[in-house]
Amino acid sequence: MEFKEFSERLLVIIKSMLPEGYEAKLKTVHKNNNQKREALIISNGSSSMAPSIYLELYYNSLIKGREMNDIAKEIISIALNNRSGEDVVSQISDPSTMSSKIVFRLINSTLNKVRLSEVPHIIIENMAKVYFIVLDINVDGVSSIMITNELLSLWNMSPEKLDALSNINTPKLFPSIIKNMNECICDILSDQKEELTIEEDEHFEEFLNDYIMDMSSRENERMYVLSNTKGINGAGAILYPNVLQELASKLNSDLYILPSSIHEVILLPARDRMSSRALRDMVIDVNSSQVAPEEVLSNEIYYYDLSTDEFHKVKDIR
Repeated sequence: MEFKEFSERLLVIIKSMLPEGYEAKLKTVHKNNNQKREALIISNGSSSMAPSIYLELYYNSLIKGREMNDIAKEIISIALNNRSGEDVVSQISDPSTMSSKIVFRLINSTLNKVRLSEVPHIIIENMAKVYFIVLDINVDGVSSIMITNELLSLWNMSPEKLDALSNINTPKLFPSIIKNMNECICDILSDQKEELTIEEDEHFEEFLNDYIMDMSSRENERMYVLSNTKGINGAGAILYPNVLQELASKLNSDLYILPSSIHEVILLPARDRMSSRALRDMVIDVNSSQVAPEEVLSNEIYYYDLSTDEFHKVKDIR
């Protein structure tokens, strides 16, 4: 069964199961970088807001043998247990309630040209600083709503005040974290360790210890990953006060900034012998092969100048 047929058949089944007063519909949701995802929305007349339930994972579970009726029941349960729609509408209408929850994120400006026409933003090189209301932060992730020009007008708030509030809130709600590249690799390897048998675990410990000793003298030791403590939309941490400056001062060097995704960037000391072309080619390769299309931030690289405490896109690629 193709995805389109699955979506349409699922919609028919869900409509037949819904309580009176509820309706369901399919909707194409426009995500970051002009990516589109198919979602199912279940709502009733008393709320103007309803969650978008994305169907790709459910389609994959159908392929693996899950029953369509079972999928329909789970989706209905999720939708009917979402009681927060009315509260959210009333809350976001009040800027005094929302002012401490306004944050910023960085996205690609070119790939989001249409979206940017509808939201307040600031262009930074080939990126755009956009704004969100954080509704909830929990172990599963972050629930948020993008701030539109319409909402800003409803609040009667200036773009300058919006930006100032986001600059205060974002580092507080999502503190920055910088890890050496080796630490990040070891964290990933350690997570995989939990899935090993006892015998495999003994060999893994030896490998991990050897890896740590081997890498300590290699180039990875000079590469750093910057994100936030949630690891979600953390690339914006390059705009936090003093973050780049403190690392550059510690290393006594300007920095190259490699945007590995909207979630994090890689920082490394700038040296004359380093090829900016090789660095940019690496970013392009990773974006095309390892990063989901909606999570790509930029195919460019950036240079942070410690003397001016500013960064810019590298134009002289050599």
